Amino acid sequence: MRRPLADTGWGPGRAVSREDRCRRYLSASRLQVDGAGSAEALLTFPGDAGRGIARAWATRRFAAAYGVDARRRYGVTPASVRVELVVTGPAEAVARFVWALPRTLDYAEMLATQAALDYGRWERHGRAAPYLDGLTADGRRDLARRYRRAAFRVIVNTLMEPPPVEVPEADYTAPPWEQVTALAGGLAAYGWVAVEEVADPQQAARLLAEAEQPGEAAPQWEQAALFDAEDVIPSGPVVIVPCSARKADKVTAPAGQLYTGPLYRAARRAAEALTTEGGAVAIVSARYGLLHPSDVIASYDMRMGRPGSIRPAHLALQARPFGLDDGERDVIVLTPATYTAAVLAARPDAVTPLSGSRGIGEQRSRLAQVARPGTFTVAA
Repeated sequence: MRRPLADTGWGPGRAVSREDRCRRYLSASRLQVDGAGSAEALLTFPGDAGRGIARAWATRRFAAAYGVDARRRYGVTPASVRVELVVTGPAEAVARFVWALPRTLDYAEMLATQAALDYGRWERHGRAAPYLDGLTADGRRDLARRYRRAAFRVIVNTLMEPPPVEVPEADYTAPPWEQVTALAGGLAAYGWVAVEEVADPQQAARLLAEAEQPGEAAPQWEQAALFDAEDVIPSGPVVIVPCSARKADKVTAPAGQLYTGPLYRAARRAAEALTTEGGAVAIVSARYGLLHPSDVIASYDMRMGRPGSIRPAHLALQARPFGLDDGERDVIVLTPATYTAAVLAARPDAVTPLSGSRGIGEQRSRLAQVARPGTFTVAA
């Protein structure tokens, strides 16, 4: 079988450089196998929280190609957030995936960097001037960073499509951010590789040989109950509340403790009232998207709709762990208009009690009414 992205032909120097890059993307725990032929491993994505979250998202996408499951949790370091995923599945599939993942991420990052270089060439061309006039240097840099982030997601999605990959035709009279699917998708389609063929069987066999066997001491991360049902929403409605600009004076904290604004507090009271007999509460963050209240995140300054904020398409990708893709489950959105619009892109039939409200005063009044027992039902 052909193995794309193999080290053969790179040369010793480039191969070493590539392995160094791969180690910076993530670290993997020693595999743990059980007597039933399953295995699990902990993946940690260190460094910049934004890049870590993007690579963890890509990991969950790539996991499908190997038939394994990757469930997320947020961790914390003294200065930043790290994202952690627990990978489970058939032992051989987990081993193949864990070995191949850094190299697959590296390839996606390489294509995203090429997209960024293409953007830079456009930015220096005269035809870019009408689109960039009035932007400060910081504004231009932010636009370029946003383009690269979007390109990375398009590239990952394109690599997950079966060949031949079809992408829209590029229009070189339009700015890149209006056609990121055509430009970045074109790069990935031209350089398409079969993600599931990246793994080296010999290296996967080595990881399995080094795995912890049944009866050995469980690793610390398993003892910490990572397999609690954080990705399983209890029966009942999913109630989504907004983040807030006002935050606790902490570098990092669980999301449910970080936000302290009055609208957030009112929404949480209403959400708790709606889930007393089952269901779950989720927070929609302008920076991180959908969060469990227990997710540890870094403090930030971001508003929905501003450059760098989460996009509706990103929320749609986060829908499954929160139960939003379950058409039988009621979803109630207790957020202001811009947040509500983003959530509705993922779940168009969600109930929106604050729709049409004018200002925070009316929103808080409606939330107080929702919180009163027996005064609000989904059918209403």
